[in-house]
Amino acid sequence: MLPMEEFGSCGMRKHTMCKKLRMMLNSYAAMSQIQKSTFACYMTVVYGYNAMEQRKDMWKKLQNLAPGKQPWLISGDFNAMLTPQDRISKVPMTLADIHDFAKWYHNLYLTEIPWRGEYFTWTNKQQGDDRVRSRLDIIFGNDCWMMQHGHLTVNFEDPFISDHASMLILITQPTTNIKVPFRYFNVWADHSEFPHIVATGWNQNHVRGRMKSIWYKLKELKLRFKQLNKEEYKGVKRELIKQGIS
Repeated sequence: MLPMEEFGSCGMRKHTMCKKLRMMLNSYAAMSQIQKSTFACYMTVVYGYNAMEQRKDMWKKLQNLAPGKQPWLISGDFNAMLTPQDRISKVPMTLADIHDFAKWYHNLYLTEIPWRGEYFTWTNKQQGDDRVRSRLDIIFGNDCWMMQHGHLTVNFEDPFISDHASMLILITQPTTNIKVPFRYFNVWADHSEFPHIVATGWNQNHVRGRMKSIWYKLKELKLRFKQLNKEEYKGVKRELIKQGIS
């Protein structure tokens, strides 16, 4: 991981200095609120315990740190994996290895930030059958982060002498002529119109042929969800500021 004093938290390199307004430190995480001109978010940097029982307590405490309807990044070495594909080793993974991490991830409605680079972020640097490669380092964003800063990506860089890949996010303004890919936000599922939108879109019968029909249904749903997001969720940050909610 990169030094917090130089890069803010979670290895986020900045073109201008960000003011850290609040810091909370303990044995497993550091949380700060960072602001830079029009950019602001909460960041939590995690170093996961090696023992599974200790991580269970860590998941509960991290859930209590959630800042509500504010952009939030959670990053670091979680010492846990979300899927069986996240480790290559002669020792097979079990469902118990991923259950608690996956449950915490889904309970907070988090999304993994789009990334570039190597899939596996840690290695024990052994050779042959003793070599282990794992995806332990991840950066997640909550729904507010994805809606406001979903265009930003994480670069996993060469580990050099470390056994972990470093994570880097460059804070840049989105280019207006780049088409942003469609992303589904979990917060939509809490809207009262969600069941009606899904039912209406899925009941459309455009063409014959099962696969082509599904493609058209998904396309129809995408348009309806974009309209819902525009009408109900666009400008949420501005409204919160207007109402004096920080």
